[in-house]
Amino acid sequence: MAVLLGEQQILLGATTFRTKFPEPRYDMDSVLQGGIDACMSGAAGYILTLGVVEGARGRGLAQALLRKTIEAIQAQLPQLKAIWVHVISYNHPAISLYERMGLQLVRRFPRFYNFHDQVWDSFLYVLYEKGGPAP
Repeated sequence: MAVLLGEQQILLGATTFRTKFPEPRYDMDSVLQGGIDACMSGAAGYILTLGVVEGARGRGLAQALLRKTIEAIQAQLPQLKAIWVHVISYNHPAISLYERMGLQLVRRFPRFYNFHDQVWDSFLYVLYEKGGPAP
């Protein structure tokens, strides 16, 4: 999913998500009661990326992308109970957005990211749907 500007179609933001998984992921047990089995059977969707270019931030594009991504995941998974996303621990604007949109912090993964020879933790946020029980 992407936000493009003008006839030249300049990319301002994009998101990617997954609703089917070829194999279990290490974080599925932290997402939903039933863990791997629940996630692999179509009860959960995963947002891999959500980003807006620096010059377009602060205009509501990330919120619009997140909303549309949630709607797309809901449309693909009729048994949806949870949507999860990882966010790097220093990304306070994203953390604030996720919390405003109803996602809950459920776990911290230490030393998850490694950028420019520096390690950072990840926060796992989950949006529960239809009474989806936390693990």
